[in-house]
Amino acid sequence: MIDRQARDRAAVVLEEFRSGRLTNFEFENAWGRLKTTDDRAIRAIGSMIWHYYDDAVEHRLTGERALGSDAQDLFHRCINFLRTEYEYEWPVDNLATIERLPKGIDALTLGVLSRWLKTRNADRAQQMTQAGDIRAWPFMRS
Repeated sequence: MIDRQARDRAAVVLEEFRSGRLTNFEFENAWGRLKTTDDRAIRAIGSMIWHYYDDAVEHRLTGERALGSDAQDLFHRCINFLRTEYEYEWPVDNLATIERLPKGIDALTLGVLSRWLKTRNADRAQQMTQAGDIRAWPFMRS
């Protein structure tokens, strides 16, 4: 399902974040308001963008935290995808590889969970590489 209004807002928010007009905290607040949509593209893009900022310390994507050329390309593709009428067709829409762990987790459980996450993430990576051209993500092909 494409949520045109949510995608338009997401494209603006992502562009403002990429350019340094929004801090990471402002970005998270604005993106958080988009999470009520059923549009899988917004969920997937949000989980991918999470990898490109620190969610513990407020900052902008400028100076030493500026995006490299590969990340700039990714942000550009995400913004462009959000402006299309394409459905998000990838098999995985949660691309965050680190799950939030409960407090007080013991070492044994953490070890088992860590192995499970690595296996799950390897499975996700295999699903993604088999589904389309991963270099074009979130598009399916160049």
